[in-house]
Amino acid sequence: MDRPNLKRKAEDAPKKSSGLSGGFGARMLAKMGFVEGQGLGKDGTGISEPIQVRLRTAKAGIGASGESELTQQQKRQAKKNAEAKGEVWEDDDVQVRKKRHTDRKSGASTPRVQYTIQDLEKAGLSIPPSFKLLDMTGAKAVALSGLDLRLQGSNPSYNSRTSADLTSYGNAWTEIANEANDLETQEIRLQQQMRELEKEIQAARLSLDATEGLKQLHTLEDILSYMENKSSILQDEAIIAAIHKPLAAAMSSSDLLHSSETVTTALARIQSMLSTNTANTGTAKRRTTPYESLICHLVLPGIRTAILQWDPLQPAAMTLLIRKLQPILPNFVLSSIESEVQIKVREKLNSMSFKSIRRGHWNSKEMPSFWVLPLFEVIQPDKELLLVLRGKLRLLLQLWDVSRGPFPSYGLYHKALPDLDRLACQVLLPKLASLIRDQLVINPVDQELEIIETFFKFENTFKPEVLAEVLAQHFFPQFDSILFQWLTSSPNYSEISQWYVWWKSLFSDAIARQPSIQKAFEASLSRINRALDGSLEPLEQSTPTPEPVDTPSKEPPRPRVVEEMTFKDIVEEWCGDENLLLVPLREAHPTTGSPIYKITASAVGGIGVRVYLRGDVLYAADKKDKSKWNPIELGTDLIARAEGK
Repeated sequence: MDRPNLKRKAEDAPKKSSGLSGGFGARMLAKMGFVEGQGLGKDGTGISEPIQVRLRTAKAGIGASGESELTQQQKRQAKKNAEAKGEVWEDDDVQVRKKRHTDRKSGASTPRVQYTIQDLEKAGLSIPPSFKLLDMTGAKAVALSGLDLRLQGSNPSYNSRTSADLTSYGNAWTEIANEANDLETQEIRLQQQMRELEKEIQAARLSLDATEGLKQLHTLEDILSYMENKSSILQDEAIIAAIHKPLAAAMSSSDLLHSSETVTTALARIQSMLSTNTANTGTAKRRTTPYESLICHLVLPGIRTAILQWDPLQPAAMTLLIRKLQPILPNFVLSSIESEVQIKVREKLNSMSFKSIRRGHWNSKEMPSFWVLPLFEVIQPDKELLLVLRGKLRLLLQLWDVSRGPFPSYGLYHKALPDLDRLACQVLLPKLASLIRDQLVINPVDQELEIIETFFKFENTFKPEVLAEVLAQHFFPQFDSILFQWLTSSPNYSEISQWYVWWKSLFSDAIARQPSIQKAFEASLSRINRALDGSLEPLEQSTPTPEPVDTPSKEPPRPRVVEEMTFKDIVEEWCGDENLLLVPLREAHPTTGSPIYKITASAVGGIGVRVYLRGDVLYAADKKDKSKWNPIELGTDLIARAEGK
């Protein structure tokens, strides 16, 4: 017996109603008063259909399609709620479609009327009859407008051709009107220019008549006096032309370095006669004035010749000349003169080896403070000159014997070299510490004060706290050792007290107030008090006890042999102080032929900076363009580049 097809029976069975006709859920809804087709809740105001799910395209965000996010069930519910409130609800999709329709623009542009016959006739243009469309059907000819033509259904092609002709005719009329306005403006401008030219011609005639009197004058003083009387009518060009020849003769016959009074006075008088402003305003000009042309072609070459003949070791003449020229020369000429003076000074500094100073013969006229610093009162030194000066000053500080006292004219260098104190701490301070440590002998029997007095003379060179630290480290260990010896060998406490007070009185108030000095003297006084109480402790010595001080005489110090130091030695010493290496690269500079070195913080690796030495200036390769070499100072910038920063 065949088995019945259950699937077919299921398909053939009648479908059940979608309503809730039975089950636990239906009974619960009926208990709450639900009626099929009406909403949930009180008065049936809730939702009346199951919630539907909004299906979107994969990976599409909310609102990506531009359509409403409401489902059909939500839309029907929203419409039902609006009707219950007496409102009209409109679908979001309908609103979007309306907005798209209103925002849409037609591709063709709307024609715009440029000219009308009535407007052109009002502007004063006579319109030919051929451009007018007349209605001859009536008793009187009437000109038709565009609206009349459209209402009457006239020929479109004829109308468009007539409109194009009228537009061309109107454009031509507009251009002619604009040209007429421009001609009026040009006429006003040309009239103004003509009046100015007439004034210039009149002034030139008066100036020409005034120059006739110069033909009988030959000396510079006579010409200047005559032009001062006629300066109100003489033009600048005429004044410069008249003075050129006598001024050139005066310059060729005078030495600008030693007798510049004639030339500078004449230039000042010329400047006062000119109507053009020749003051050093610093504003840019499109062309030079007649006075500036005179300076550039006549005066500047003479000044350059004087600079070439000038000996930089004699700065007074050049300083006086620049002071006289500053109020009468333009700024760009003064800048050129200052640049050439600095080149001359820099070359002289580089050529100086200070041989006499190396042999111990200090000549004050060779010191930069005598012939370089006075020039800084009238010129602004550039960076390269300051680097050369700093290198030479470092060399001189290394050669200086601190037993002779402070470095000559040390305070004068401060304005030009702000980091001078740091340089002195690097070079002079170790020598000063060695002077106290090695040459000062404390002898209560016969005390010599030359060394300690020399040390205190450096109070104007170093700060009190720096000198106090040197004394704390190198003076007081010997002082305490001598005091301990005296206290442990039949001491006379009255003499010890006087000796202690006497030494303390030698210290200036600025040094005595330093904490390190106060602490050292208090420790010594405490040692004396413990000796009085019989509780003196042994002295903790970091250095061997010095020899007994009651020697009848001492051997005179031997003269020190000063080794000749080069700038390379200075750079190597600086590199050692900064934990850097100066490595030769077996290369030469392509232009100067100087050997090239590498300053680096590591013996391996590619970090570091390529340098070469020329004179007393250190040049380093540019970071971006390795073919360029710029002067560099022994300082933080060089350390950073050597460390690869």
